[in-house]
Amino acid sequence: MKKFPKADIEKIKIRRGKKNFGKIVAIGDKGGEDKILKDDELGLMKNFLDNFKSKLRPEAEQVISKEREKKYKNSDKGFLRPKNNNE
Repeated sequence: MKKFPKADIEKIKIRRGKKNFGKIVAIGDKGGEDKILKDDELGLMKNFLDNFKSKLRPEAEQVISKEREKKYKNSDKGFLRPKNNNE
């Protein structure tokens, strides 16, 4: 999954729904079904994201920003700024 590169997919049970007939669902710890995709299939359901956030782990944007922070924090110059002609 590009949006969640560090997701622990093996811990998420995915199958076709019985309650949500024919839809792809994730099975929760108590056996409930959470639809994964929105009806237009262009995004993920908020309920799924909320219930499985510990297994999905951080989003790609968060991982990238943390890596950038580490990179610039460890460098001598800090964050790069565009050159100003007045300096």
